[in-house]
Amino acid sequence: MKNIKKSSLIISIILFLIATSFLFISRANAEQFSKDTTSENGAKSWEVDMVGFNYTNRVIDSYSVNNEGAGNVLLSSRTSGGGKSVCCVTISHLKSGIPRIRVRWQVDGCTYLTRSRISGEVFENVFPYYKQADIALPVPKNSRPQHLEVHFYPDGSVQAQLTASLSLPRISLDGQRSDISNFPRCHDDKKPK
Repeated sequence: MKNIKKSSLIISIILFLIATSFLFISRANAEQFSKDTTSENGAKSWEVDMVGFNYTNRVIDSYSVNNEGAGNVLLSSRTSGGGKSVCCVTISHLKSGIPRIRVRWQVDGCTYLTRSRISGEVFENVFPYYKQADIALPVPKNSRPQHLEVHFYPDGSVQAQLTASLSLPRISLDGQRSDISNFPRCHDDKKPK
């Protein structure tokens, strides 16, 4: 029994050290490419990495910010957002207003079959359905942004925030919740047009 408790403690310490190292490395990498510039018309812009947080019960196979691909986002856990840090998007901000960004992400899909002309093998493909939102992006006043955090909520809404350091998830969800990413068949088992 003591060995089990000792092993659990050692595993917990190792996982903590790995998570801390990841945050440190992400921060160091972000500082290497982060740029803070001001143009002639007073617009300020930042080049930041993108990090996704997925509070839904479906893997987001792909998302983008201002047409810059940001990868996929697995289900968030209590300590992880679900997405990796992806380089880079430029956010511009005029002094006269709050910047807006366009986020596009996969919300659903259907599957259809195709047959290889060469081998005759049958493959299952996913046709993705996307949702898009233009959202306001509050600008931090006292720090230089390093990250653009994009938060996907169960009700289908999305929020974003510029941060100087990576955050923990905003919602504490059970890491064991089920992933319902299995898609139904497309109509007539064909790729939609």
